[in-house]
Amino acid sequence: MRIWIYGAPFSGKTTFASQFKGAKILSTDGNAEYLFPKEDIYRIKSYADLDKAVQEIKKNPPETLVIDTTEYLLDYIKFNWYAKNKVSHESEIAFKGYSMLRTEMWEQLFSLANICDNTIFISHEGVFIEKNKFGREITHFEPQFESAIKDKMHGLMTIVMRAVIVPDEKVGNQYKLHIHHTDEEFGGTRLPIKETEIDNDVEAFRNNFVKKGE
Repeated sequence: MRIWIYGAPFSGKTTFASQFKGAKILSTDGNAEYLFPKEDIYRIKSYADLDKAVQEIKKNPPETLVIDTTEYLLDYIKFNWYAKNKVSHESEIAFKGYSMLRTEMWEQLFSLANICDNTIFISHEGVFIEKNKFGREITHFEPQFESAIKDKMHGLMTIVMRAVIVPDEKVGNQYKLHIHHTDEEFGGTRLPIKETEIDNDVEAFRNNFVKKGE
């Protein structure tokens, strides 16, 4: 299963991923150290760290691999590509630099998605406001991600979810997962589900899929 989860800071993205038993994590921001055992964390601070971690993981793939965050990982891929091509920006390679870099990004993401049985990609949330034909402003929520390959990424996933915090006056903030809960939220699923809003909990996540015969 390939999962893409995005959300605002402190909305429970990494917490959700940490509930998958035995998961290994490629951590670009250091947040994993509060949630994952030390031996399950690959701290990524450069492309060299990423390459070394991937080679180690391929030797003994875990059941679940977490990439946190995907955007920072893409930055390391981009900077490495710049160094290899001796440029400071893709525009310095006339006509084809842009497509060459996006191809490199996509090939590496696709490779990561196929190392393990389960892969969880974590992204920050982007908030975009547009006006409809009546002049009304509509707020959309989607992953902060390289626009040229976002549709490919979406198509590769089994499920795309948004981590949210829902205020509740009686019991306090509730951590939830939205699976295209509203038209304004980027998301979707290839598998039938019971609810589009569930608790941010791995058991709730698993139990939300419709089983044969239900």
